[in-house]
Amino acid sequence: MRSRVVVIVPWTLAVVTTGLAIAEVWLTHTAYSVGPGNIALLTFVASALIGAVLASRRPGNAVGWLLSVMAFVSSFTFAVGSYGDFTLTPSGSTLPFGLQAI
Repeated sequence: MRSRVVVIVPWTLAVVTTGLAIAEVWLTHTAYSVGPGNIALLTFVASALIGAVLASRRPGNAVGWLLSVMAFVSSFTFAVGSYGDFTLTPSGSTLPFGLQAI
């Protein structure tokens, strides 16, 4: 059972990180007609995937876990920031927690 959890957690983090990156791109594109470059998001997704491979194959190796968690936290931070920016636009002014996201 423990080995299954060790395999599922890093891949779940990778999928959630990818979803947050996609949400951030959509929010940035919606808030601004042309958003800034998304090289950082590509780096987060790549780090999450590399971390998932390392953590699932070698659970004792801390580098894989650090890559996965770092990518998730960074992608989450970018997504929350873009959500806050989106709530400042007229079309997103009715969304909840907009001021708290900024």
